[in-house]
Amino acid sequence: MKTKAVFPGKFIQGEGVINELTELCKLFGKNALLLASPSVKNKILPSFGTDFEKEGITVELFGGECCEDELNRLTRLISQHKTDVIIGMGGGKTIDTAKIAADRLGIAVIVVPTIASTDAPCSGCAVTYTPGGAFETVQYQKMNPAVVLVDTNIITNAPTRFLVSGMGDALATWFEARSCS
Repeated sequence: MKTKAVFPGKFIQGEGVINELTELCKLFGKNALLLASPSVKNKILPSFGTDFEKEGITVELFGGECCEDELNRLTRLISQHKTDVIIGMGGGKTIDTAKIAADRLGIAVIVVPTIASTDAPCSGCAVTYTPGGAFETVQYQKMNPAVVLVDTNIITNAPTRFLVSGMGDALATWFEARSCS
């Protein structure tokens, strides 16, 4: 059995790297849509002082569940705005929603995780749920994210429980990978 590794196009990590977001978007086109979790829209984005609209980035609030209703709403918005790249900024469900929508429409996705408790940022698969939050299915994308942008300032300012959850997830992933090999 052959083994292979699949990675995102770019993985950028460090303090303040969020400031590279607008320039990264320009690599993929003129119009970007940033799908933001509520904490991103209310707490993180206002701290940057960037006028995202002037930079060609439309900010859209995530509906809360990675489900077909939210995916249909998002794909309509992407089509209306003639979006070239979507940015998923938040936790796992926000990121997964952006990845699936990008895959369905054949556009690039940039992932900006805000917590360390998920392995959604780099993977080429995403989980969908019912509108009520029950697991529905795993969907595999044709490509992994074009860019994963991890600003360590954002991650370290997230609630501690997310860092602890990430450590648990990392330990579980080791066993998962070992059983797969």
